[in-house]
Amino acid sequence: MMRQVSSTQVPVQRTSPEKQEAISVLKAHRTLVAIVGGLVAVTKVHIDTDIGGDIDDLCALAMLLRWPDDIEISGITTVAEIGGKRAGYARYVCALEGRGDIPIAAGADVSGDFYRYPPGLHPEERYWPEPTAPAPGPVTEAVQLLKRSIEQGATIVAIGPLTNLYLLDNHHPGILEHVRLFLMGGYIYPTRPGFPDWGNEDDYNFQVDVKSAKYVLEHSNPTLITLSVTAETFLRRAYLNELKTSGALGRLIARQAEAFAIDEKKDIEYGERCPGLPLSIAEICSSKMPK
Repeated sequence: MMRQVSSTQVPVQRTSPEKQEAISVLKAHRTLVAIVGGLVAVTKVHIDTDIGGDIDDLCALAMLLRWPDDIEISGITTVAEIGGKRAGYARYVCALEGRGDIPIAAGADVSGDFYRYPPGLHPEERYWPEPTAPAPGPVTEAVQLLKRSIEQGATIVAIGPLTNLYLLDNHHPGILEHVRLFLMGGYIYPTRPGFPDWGNEDDYNFQVDVKSAKYVLEHSNPTLITLSVTAETFLRRAYLNELKTSGALGRLIARQAEAFAIDEKKDIEYGERCPGLPLSIAEICSSKMPK
């Protein structure tokens, strides 16, 4: 039965700038929760990442490493690899938290002709406190690690291009159909006024490897963390001092955030053009990491 809706108009209250900022912070937190949403009954998480580019992947991995004990990282696979450098970065980050036990495997490499343009890495001497050794390996190891995580009942969280998932389903047809899958990507609704004016062409994770993205979307039932949501998820410069007191991992995030803000001119790009965001933004990424 349809409910009757009153035609009485409700006065619209104006929202103060302070409340708007609080709402934005809440949205950022809700986005992060959505990525691992519903994990009360599912304790294992597998993250598929292109860590080493924009710093959002570092923040996401840090969030999972600092998550309460009811979450277990079953594995990490890297995508858009460059000779195992991303896997090396993932190993380095896990080692900072004493988590050398987490299985890590290098996945699809840029040499495999998957990508419309070559994904890159930021200068290691500025973004990392010391040289990190690459951890290359055959892509089949990454495929098998993904398969093993799925067999353990893990939720798969893909925060980079979808190449590894495409290769997984090609090796094991139908495996994606019943997986609990979260994908960071997709342009469905435009961003709200006052936030970055991103369009479909800015949807890097899907656009850099369109073939894999199309295949995975057609062969799975994922939850999408879309571009319009990530546009409202940010790390403020005001958080960096506290991050610097949060151990080696917090200092690493702060280091990369400061470097990225300079390299990408974030204060100019977002501070001047996007009144919906705080003036000083280091990066569009995860919210403040817990101590």
